[in-house]
Amino acid sequence: MIEIEPATPADAQSIHELLTDCDLSTLELLEPGTVYLVARLGEKVVGVCGLEFDGESALLRSVAVDNDERGRGIAKALIDDALRELHRRSVRVLFLFSKDTGAYFENLGWMEVPVSEAAEALRQAPQVKRYDRAGWYFNERAYRLYLAGDIRESPC
Repeated sequence: MIEIEPATPADAQSIHELLTDCDLSTLELLEPGTVYLVARLGEKVVGVCGLEFDGESALLRSVAVDNDERGRGIAKALIDDALRELHRRSVRVLFLFSKDTGAYFENLGWMEVPVSEAAEALRQAPQVKRYDRAGWYFNERAYRLYLAGDIRESPC
């Protein structure tokens, strides 16, 4: 049975390996003030997602699922738990950056927006700070999801 729970420092290596296998960035993981959730199958981390915050906005990042466990709804379960966490924190707008998973998120109610909109709303998010230092990737795309006052109203 898959269990979703907050990541701990002991999960750092497993998260790093999973993100590397999924060709996602491993920079600025588990930074202070961020929240990461992991999906476990027994003791094995089979999924992860992270949240970075800036006021009433947040960044969903590093959504990844082990190749052998895809198609079981793990990413959706991680995102749903992340949405509950955002609701507890009164976050109003959620963004993400993606190079190739936009269609998945659009099916969950996300809308593509200019990268500059997400960057402006998330100036304090570790990933945006890194992008500002390094320069934006030319093929990065941004998506936005407005969060409802009641989590049950969320399109996800």
